[in-house]
Amino acid sequence: NSLSVVKIGGNIVDNPEALTGFLNDFHQLKGRKLLVHGGGVMASKMAERLGIKTKMVEGRRVTDAETLQLVTMVYAGWINKSIVAALQKIGCNAIGLSGVDANCIPSERRNPEPIDFGFVGDPITWKMDGKLLSTFIENDVIPVFCAITHDGNGSLLNTNADTVASSLAVALSKHYRTTLYYCFEKEGVLRDINDKNSLIPLINREAFIQLKGQGVIADGMIPKLDNSFNAIQEGVSEVVILHARNLHKVNWIKVKMPMNKEYIRRSANLLKELVSLKSFSGEEKVRSDFLCSYLSERGVETERSGNNIIARQPHHNMAKQTLMLNSHIDSVRPAATYTFDPFNPPLSDTHIFGLGSNDAGASVVCLLQTFLHFYESELPFNLMLVLSCEEENSGPNGMTRLAKELPDIDFALIGEPTGMQAAIAERGLLVIDGIASGVSGHAARDEGVNALYIALEDIQTMRSIKFDKISPTMGEVKLTVTQISAGTQHNVVPDKCTFVVDIRPTDQYTNPEILQLLRVNVKSKLSARNLTNKSSATPSDHLLIKAIGQLGVKTYVSPTTSDWMRISCPAIKMGPGESARSHQADEFVLVSELESGIAGYIRFIEEMTKIIK
Repeated sequence: NSLSVVKIGGNIVDNPEALTGFLNDFHQLKGRKLLVHGGGVMASKMAERLGIKTKMVEGRRVTDAETLQLVTMVYAGWINKSIVAALQKIGCNAIGLSGVDANCIPSERRNPEPIDFGFVGDPITWKMDGKLLSTFIENDVIPVFCAITHDGNGSLLNTNADTVASSLAVALSKHYRTTLYYCFEKEGVLRDINDKNSLIPLINREAFIQLKGQGVIADGMIPKLDNSFNAIQEGVSEVVILHARNLHKVNWIKVKMPMNKEYIRRSANLLKELVSLKSFSGEEKVRSDFLCSYLSERGVETERSGNNIIARQPHHNMAKQTLMLNSHIDSVRPAATYTFDPFNPPLSDTHIFGLGSNDAGASVVCLLQTFLHFYESELPFNLMLVLSCEEENSGPNGMTRLAKELPDIDFALIGEPTGMQAAIAERGLLVIDGIASGVSGHAARDEGVNALYIALEDIQTMRSIKFDKISPTMGEVKLTVTQISAGTQHNVVPDKCTFVVDIRPTDQYTNPEILQLLRVNVKSKLSARNLTNKSSATPSDHLLIKAIGQLGVKTYVSPTTSDWMRISCPAIKMGPGESARSHQADEFVLVSELESGIAGYIRFIEEMTKIIK
């Protein structure tokens, strides 16, 4: 059940002889397939002929309104239909499409900061549905895509063809084992662009960043490789970058972008060791000692604050902003229904079992490896790794303590199991105990004052209270009465009635404000169990949100709290694993989730680097 997504570059499209040879090879490529074409070379020539100035930044075209009209006519018109006609001529049934057609590629206009590319779009991959394309593919009709998309509001967008190919490959990887091919006029990724024998046969993200910094990889190869790594992270099986003439000889020259398997194996082993160390809230010393030793062996100096661990980059600069990478090293106690020893779990090549593996051991490992990845890198901001304790029991010696000791944190990435979706806000928690007092009496003689009736009246009053301030991200404050208890026997008017109110605040109200608002409207005595579990929300225009938006990561409002509520700076909550597995028996996380977590965190920091620069 495999699929080849093939992208052909503009230099080949503009060469009739080379294009004919490529299309014949594409036709001979076995199995299911889809074609994406560029056309930038022809668009640039047409722009020059019409006196329209072409501007490129890092291999990407800046598109004003006039250029948008031009590229739409060239890409979606002449080139697309010419390729479809050429394929039909050789017996390859094809259909020409753009991202606009049947809403195949929903996109959004690229943020004008830090570079305004004009009418340029970025596909929203998670909104893409490959079912319609699967229908074409399964009926031997080959989709041929140009790189024009739309924003859903009637605006066309010029979109990088490499990105279109990557996004289609990711969307279709839900239905097929997908291989993405980038075919162009070079042999592949070269150390020397003028030396075809300088082919780099295998490249990982770390090497790419290094070579890009050295200027070895530049211009149009940058978005090609960016898209390659993104595709691998999102589920594409393999990416191959090669000369167009070698498509039918694909086993001869391959450039793959998987994350190093040994690196993932070491990360999985680290998590297995963590899981074997008991680290209940307030009892984290053994795990904290182990992690400090692990970092020290890799040349990283650490600070201890109780059982909390703090690590900074060696070139930490107080003049720069600081991004805190945080997760917690403590766990809850194991459920009684575990079917195995939670500290000596069964071994698996695909799963890591054990207490705290999902919440939040996987986030700890992924953030730690991400910190090591960037440890020596000079970024436009500082990275600070903070591994905290006592998160699960809201203890005083965890992030509550650290928030006072680390005033130089400007923004934070909180690692919790979210499926690598980004929580841009989280509701707080306010639990209120209510006591209604009455006077006892005999039910048959209509004596006394019924405390249960007072409680019911107060409950109705609280349910009808309108919280006027509506959060733009969380909506309204949510109030639910969850428990009520009164009476000693059937013929005695109760003189006491207790009830519990569960309230999920928003960023528009503090917990003390909510408590006071309820108190002045009821007769019952109301007391809060804890006023510190505040809600959190990051402004929609903050650079954290911009970075997530640029990456196409799905955002949501979290119904649960984390250490985010104990800090005052903007943050997002994101990490590998699934929240539904937390605090459950036979807890686990997938090895593939570790890989996606590390890659996702690295991509996020890279995107932050682009924005802050």
